[in-house]
Amino acid sequence: MARTTITVRHFQPNGTHTEDFGDAIDAVNGMRVARAEPERTVIRYTNDHASNAFSIVVRAGDKPAAQAAGQGDLTISVPAQGTRWLGPFDSGRFMQSDGSMEIDFTGTSPQGGITVFHLPKNT
Repeated sequence: MARTTITVRHFQPNGTHTEDFGDAIDAVNGMRVARAEPERTVIRYTNDHASNAFSIVVRAGDKPAAQAAGQGDLTISVPAQGTRWLGPFDSGRFMQSDGSMEIDFTGTSPQGGITVFHLPKNT
């Protein structure tokens, strides 16, 4: 199955951002950040389950795009009704050969929302 592409929110220099739920996670197919810039990418995962903790997994990249992929996946546990922020990331570890980043979820029936933020360059 094809991974679900996450809608990326772009922060604007000297601007504001309205908080929202993000995209509903697709635990079955996994998700991806297309045309990723890992060093300028931040992920927020909100677990809205009342009692189960889940994990978000940022997959190690593939060769040749990710020279440090041997360090493996990044797995972060998110408690029930909790939120975790991840990133920015190292492209040498997490970039896929198609220019994306891949994200999966573990646990029994994970649920919640995921938001990917693209940080601006200081100009």
